[in-house]
Amino acid sequence: QMVENYAKIHLQNERLMVHVTLKELLFQLASTRFLQVQKSFMVNLDHIVHASGVDLLMSNGDNVPIGNVYKAALNMKMAEHMIR
Repeated sequence: QMVENYAKIHLQNERLMVHVTLKELLFQLASTRFLQVQKSFMVNLDHIVHASGVDLLMSNGDNVPIGNVYKAALNMKMAEHMIR
């Protein structure tokens, strides 16, 4: 989750605040496992427990909103991810 130029990183058992922009973070984590799902949120596809039309339930219990602009890419990545 992004707050100004800080990333609030939600891990399984802890949360970290890192000074980085979302653009930089997306570049550093450029892989098939990470995807931006809302203006201020990106997720690791390995940790999605359930997806509804409006949000994602993550393995640590967090709910992450899905932006309308990102739904198609999310659906495609989830389908690719499940096949592997």
